[in-house]
Amino acid sequence: MVPGERAGSVYSYVISYEPFLPAFRHLLPLVMVLVELDEGPRLVGYMVRATPAEMTFGMKVRVVFERLTERVTLPVWEPAR
Repeated sequence: MVPGERAGSVYSYVISYEPFLPAFRHLLPLVMVLVELDEGPRLVGYMVRATPAEMTFGMKVRVVFERLTERVTLPVWEPAR
């Protein structure tokens, strides 16, 4: 892990097959996760580069940043492979 990089494990997750906003339709199925950071706090976000079938409680994940627009970048989670 790179110094300052945030990592943790999946504490809980839910898989959405219907978008809660039209702008998220392209992400379906959307895997929303509650990640427990190695430092202790829990953060909500969504998974990238993982299918619903790959999801497990306790899965090790790391934060990555997804640029949505020139002005908006979101922290998202991916499996720590």
